[in-house]
Parts: sequence; C-alpha cells; structure tokens
Amino acid sequence: MSSIPMIGGVPSGPALAIPLGVARAVTASASTSGRSSLPSPNIYNLKASNTVRLRTGIAAAAAGVRNCLIGIWAPSTGAGQSTGGGMSQAVNAWPMQLASRLQAAGINAGANGFFGDKGNWGGVQSITSVLAGDYRLSITDGTTVGGTQAFGGNAFLLPAVPARLSFTPQNPVTRFEVAWRDNASVRSFNATIDAGPAALISTTGVAALRRTLLPAAPLGMHTVNFDWVAGNVTIIGCHSYNDANGRKEISFLNGGIAGAMSARFNDETDGAVGLTATLAAYQFDAAFYDDAPINDWRNGVSVASSKANATAWVQKVKAANVDPVLITPLWDNGTLGLSAQQDSYAAMLFEVAIEQDVPLIDIRGAWGSYALASAKGWYSDSIHPAFAGSGAKAAMMQGALMQIQQIG
Repeated sequence: MSSIPMIGGVPSGPALAIPLGVARAVTASASTSGRSSLPSPNIYNLKASNTVRLRTGIAAAAAGVRNCLIGIWAPSTGAGQSTGGGMSQAVNAWPMQLASRLQAAGINAGANGFFGDKGNWGGVQSITSVLAGDYRLSITDGTTVGGTQAFGGNAFLLPAVPARLSFTPQNPVTRFEVAWRDNASVRSFNATIDAGPAALISTTGVAALRRTLLPAAPLGMHTVNFDWVAGNVTIIGCHSYNDANGRKEISFLNGGIAGAMSARFNDETDGAVGLTATLAAYQFDAAFYDDAPINDWRNGVSVASSKANATAWVQKVKAANVDPVLITPLWDNGTLGLSAQQDSYAAMLFEVAIEQDVPLIDIRGAWGSYALASAKGWYSDSIHPAFAGSGAKAAMMQGALMQIQQIG
C-alpha cells in the first residue's frame, strides 16, 4: 500500500487501498458528556480548505451570531430505523443523539425537527407507517403522505378536506420553522403553536420550497399544528430550535429515508423541492452523505453507478456553496444483492473524497466489523443500529466534528 500523507494529523491525499477495519485510537472527548469514550474515526482528506463553510458555521453558532445548519442525507440507518425501536426510532437516530451529546458537553446543539415520511420506516406507504416510528407526530382527519419527493422522503399532504398535522419536539424550544411547497394559488393552511393565534400561510402561485418562521414562543415544550384551510397543501417538514436569550446552536436536520438508494439523494423529480432547491432554500453549512451505498449494494446497483451518484451529489452540494462530508457505510451482515461486495462500495467513497477534494469520516473503519460491533450490542438486526449503536456513532461523530473544528 502506498503511504498516505498527513494533513492536520489525519491521513489525506490519494488513497486507493484503504485499511477499512482500522481506526485511529484517539479519544473522542466523550467523557465530557458523562459517557464512556470511544475511538474517534479517521477523517480522510481533511483540509482547512474543504471545511471552511462548516467551521465558519460552528464558530458563528458559538459566538451567538446564527445557527449552524447541517443536513443529513441517509437511508434508514441514519433515519433511526431499528428493529424493536417502535415510536422512538426518529429520536434515537444518531443525529439526535449527537445533538444531545454536544449540548451535554456545553456546546449548544439541537435536532428537533421532522422531514418527510422517512420512507415509512421500511413499511407500506401510509400515514400509519410514518406515525409508528415517530411519537412526536400526530394527525387528525384527512392528513396523509403525498407523492411529492422531498428532503426526508415523501412530503405530507393536507388534502382538500379538513386535516391537521401536529408536531411536538422532544426538547423545549422557542421557534418553529415550517417547510412547505408553494404551488398554485388559492391553497392555504394555518399554523398554530399550542392553542395560540393562527398564522395563515398561503401559496403564491410560484412553485418553490418555502421556509416560514412562526412567531416566537416562551421556552418550553410546545406543539405546532398545521391545519388545512384551502386546496391541496404540501408540508415537507418542520425545524424547531431554542433561541431564548439570543441562544444559537448547531442544528442537525435529519433527512434520512428508509430504503433510499443513492439516486434518491440526487432526486430532482419535483424541481421546486429537489436536492438543488433544498440546498438553495436552507443554505446549509454542511451536508453529510451518510451510509448512502447500503441500499445500492442491497439492490444490485453497481459500484460504478453508486460512485456516479455520489459524485453528482457532491458536485451539487459544492455548487450550492455547502461543504459536503462523506461518511462510510456501516457493516451489513445480510446477503441481499451485492452485499458480498460491500467493501468495494466503501472503498469507492474514498475515491470520491480524493477526486472531489472533500473529507470522508470513516465510521465503518472505527466500528471494525459487523461481528465486533454486534458483540457490543450496536446492531438491532443485520444492518440497522440499535439505540446503543446510534449512540456509539454519535460519540464518534462528536470526535470527528472536533477534528474538523481544529483543522483551521
């Protein structure tokens, strides 16, 4: 194997033969959150030049200037799906656990949002399937899952009948920002926080992804309700956070979709809310491409096609002035499709990282193997992490963020 030059204390440069089962034994400062430490994963091709936006966002949040927004594109493993996870799957996902760890360590962070139907947690497309994995959501009357593909899965539909979609974040917040699809005129819905006054939100006739910030509420546990008023209303999701006393945070927006293959993360079927529009609307500081090849190999998508999709995603993210960050896929103990070739898919991401000059966090290497991780109780089945596994990944991602923050 050729030697790998070092930048900032981590491997960088060309890397075609990667020791996927080897992780650098650096403590991830997990002890600061009162939990046991875990090895911090290697970050390949980490440079000050390819993490400028992310590091600037983290610094801005720490200085109380603005929130730092990090979007996550992932399949079920990032969405939080786990066998036996029940209605807590969404809040048990690693981005949610990462936010909790950072907050416990004195770094303002949150992941108090929902986006899309999460691929119905691998079940049949229905509102019942969606609710089964996220206790924070509830519906009344005609609310259903629509056909609009957006960040986090298919968007919610308030059809032309009375309908309500309600969301109660898992943590105290002061702000709610609803994401919805603007469309033909004469479509509208009301947004209310608890039993407060209704804010009428109406379409303008211009197809677009809109973000509407609702009036501030006192810090506490709140429920936001979206009620149909007229026409077919499309709700993509809601981002909530705590900005009491000028607080700013690192906000993780989890767009995980069960069953999603890499092509789905590039989706532009509905250009008004596709990948390009989502990046433009949110102006993320960073976008994480997490576990993306898993459903490719499970469904027989070739390594070459998976690489082309990963490359296209990175290029779109960079074009939006957002920092892309690749994350190697977890180990798969299943036998579906091309699972036997999964190491080739993981190695492919290293190639993309070098060719596109973006960092790659090697969670796969830090976990060692399926057998090693499973023995620690990190898997709920052959592929989906258990609560402890998502927690372990969150701890490792905390260490990775520390490395990224320090590179500059």
